[in-house]
Amino acid sequence: MAAIGNHKFEFYTKLDAMIDEKQNVKLVISDSLYDEIIQSIKAGRNQDSQLKYWAKDEFRLNSKENIEYLETIGGKMIPRYSQLFEIINALHQTAGHGDKEKTCKQVVTMALSLMCGVFEGL
Repeated sequence: MAAIGNHKFEFYTKLDAMIDEKQNVKLVISDSLYDEIIQSIKAGRNQDSQLKYWAKDEFRLNSKENIEYLETIGGKMIPRYSQLFEIINALHQTAGHGDKEKTCKQVVTMALSLMCGVFEGL
């Protein structure tokens, strides 16, 4: 279990460095912005107008088993920042642990198809 914790720490350290390097907040949606987008979609008129219009143009709110989540207008689920490691780790597990390049290609392909809109800048 400690190995997973180390991998998770390393993943978020590298992801944060990549975000800082690109200086692109659209690259990944932080948990706090994710919550603000949900609240903006729900609140309608009572929110900052720029956020409200951006949220309504780019996202829609959906739920499954009483869990709310954001989707792109095209219907692709957008995960929270704090869920990214678990999603990519699960994709890695399903990729079959083949050679490094094959596994990486499978994980990237599956991850990008799941997270359309999250990694816009890549």
